[in-house]
Amino acid sequence: MLVYWLKRIAALAVLLALVLALGPYTVAAQCPGNIAVNPGFEEGFSERGAGEVTVANGWHPFWQDGPGVEEGYNKRPEYKPEIAAIHGTRRVHSGNYAQKWFTTYGTHNAGVYQQINVPAGSLVNASVYAQAWSSDFDDITRSEGTYRLYIGIDPTGGTNFASGSVVWSPANSTTDQWVQLSVQARAQADTITVFLRGAPEYRNKHNDAYFDDVCVTVAAPPTPTPAPTNTPGPTNTPTPTATPENTPTPANTPTPKPTATPRSATILLAAFEDRNGDGSRGPDDPLLSGVLIELRNAQGEVIATRHTDSATDPYAFEGLAPGEYDIVVTPAEGYVSAHAGPISLGLIAGALRELHIAQVPAPEPTPTPEPTATPQPEPTPQPDEEPAEDPVPTPGPGPASPGTTLAEYTGLIIVAIALVLIAIVVIVRMQQPKE
Repeated sequence: MLVYWLKRIAALAVLLALVLALGPYTVAAQCPGNIAVNPGFEEGFSERGAGEVTVANGWHPFWQDGPGVEEGYNKRPEYKPEIAAIHGTRRVHSGNYAQKWFTTYGTHNAGVYQQINVPAGSLVNASVYAQAWSSDFDDITRSEGTYRLYIGIDPTGGTNFASGSVVWSPANSTTDQWVQLSVQARAQADTITVFLRGAPEYRNKHNDAYFDDVCVTVAAPPTPTPAPTNTPGPTNTPTPTATPENTPTPANTPTPKPTATPRSATILLAAFEDRNGDGSRGPDDPLLSGVLIELRNAQGEVIATRHTDSATDPYAFEGLAPGEYDIVVTPAEGYVSAHAGPISLGLIAGALRELHIAQVPAPEPTPTPEPTATPQPEPTPQPDEEPAEDPVPTPGPGPASPGTTLAEYTGLIIVAIALVLIAIVVIVRMQQPKE
């Protein structure tokens, strides 16, 4: 049993030695004429200001710093070598090393770049193998999130990955397996810049990118073909004749050189509901339908329009000539644009620009109170005027009326009657005989 395991360990050691020995030659074999420095990331790594930023020699890190860093958006990632001898070969395409960068519970828009000298006007082709892992779980074979991978060339040799002069490959959202990205651009100077970039969409626990085996080749600029020279034929000896007047010899008309057709550019557009108002799309910000997009050229002419569609966006405006463009946004009903005014873009040949336009819910309108009528004092009703009556004549002095006299002497009359009755009773009793 012990012998069996010793044989297995020895076989693994031999295999690892072969990997380490052949690693530097793998990229060269797959990409003859490769002009990139350290294309397979096998020639060492070094720290760039901090231990968590360890980048392959010959390459330089870049990242977008905010907005939303405190909330976990657009953070600086950690850069590390992925080592096959330690981590296994799942995330290393060939050899023993790959370049890795990642954030934990955060997003990033970051990568590495390298400047390369080339003949101005030459056609540059660049490719790379890349793999992404975006997940809230620790299963390295499964991703639930969205991670976009790119390779780009700045034909002017600039180092700003956000520049409009960078020609990007289409975004590739494949996860958990190697994909090859490629891009092509014609050098506009004697230096070009190759960018490798990754951008996860959501703040997952694992947002990791792995890049390996870069291939950069260049085709020399075309040499102009010289115009053909007419070869004169044999000249017969003419019979002597009268000397004619000199006829001017027509000049050779130069053959026009073919004009190269410039490569077209592309703009990818989508609109989203910016629920937290930070201007960048987060995991809780869905795509939005119904936003009117107008694409205008430098003369202000509308050359394309589209209403956004959350089911199919981002939408590609393709076949655009190099130049300046404005994007005018009319918000969907119930929303306002987070960006005031038109969005201006400068495109070069072959450029690919991707824009996500933020829309925020419109504030609820404050109801305007109806004007309150000022109460007016009610008019005091005036009594109806009655026709004037004839004045009642004031009676002069005279005898009292019977009614008035009887009322005044009723008591005296009663008393008098009572006295009379009493007197009668007394008289009657006096006249009765005594017994």
